[in-house]
Amino acid sequence: MNEIETKILEVDVPSIREKILAMGAEPTGSGRLFVDWYKMPHHEKRNEPWYLRIRNTYDGGYELTWKPKEETKDGIRTVREIHFHLTDHEKMRELLDVFGLVSYAHQERDRESFQYGDVRFDIDTFPGIPSFLEIEAPSQEEVASMIHKLELEKHERFPTGERRLVEEKYGLDWYVMHF
Repeated sequence: MNEIETKILEVDVPSIREKILAMGAEPTGSGRLFVDWYKMPHHEKRNEPWYLRIRNTYDGGYELTWKPKEETKDGIRTVREIHFHLTDHEKMRELLDVFGLVSYAHQERDRESFQYGDVRFDIDTFPGIPSFLEIEAPSQEEVASMIHKLELEKHERFPTGERRLVEEKYGLDWYVMHF
């Protein structure tokens, strides 16, 4: 599965939530997410060809995700993803340790998620940076359509991953983000 998305920066959370709900999107969850990142020990920091991520889910479970490098076109990011749903975070961490992978980063974020057909909206708030809206859809055209429907054309977009957003835009240390 490919992830096709962009981030709309510095959104007013109550206003964007209201617009998303007015479109008919359904809330799918909200809460604090905890994310741990893994890589091969010989991969260079900030230049990993792929990574694994373990994060909690709204239903009390966990999700392991593999992602390679991303591609970006017209301010929208495309990256392949493979997801596994887990019930035991600690056993997965133990298995990744056995495989020789190293945990190299940890983040916390508050997230509200909404679904509108095949489109997913996530309002993310990391410690120390303004909230942003992530729009994920099956195509670049659908992402662009949602930006237009939500009247966000004039907002700054950031198409790459959170690490670059946190470090390059806000000058914070992405590797340790705690509330």
